[in-house]
Amino acid sequence: VGLAGSQGWVQRIEARANGEPLRIKTVTGVIGQCSYDWILIVPGGLEDHEIVFDRWWESFRSDAPETGREAGE
Repeated sequence: VGLAGSQGWVQRIEARANGEPLRIKTVTGVIGQCSYDWILIVPGGLEDHEIVFDRWWESFRSDAPETGREAGE
């Protein structure tokens, strides 16, 4: 996926907690030396929540430079 002009990735995971199904969606992006993560965890299906979640992470803008600086510079 595209994230603030850089590349990122999405994961969809199915899990169980106390016998109940959970759906998990994560979005991760790396810009310079920073990683940014968004996580959606819902019981049942993602569909009702995914549109708002996607709008949230897609609205992200970073001031971080594409190439990170060494610590202490």
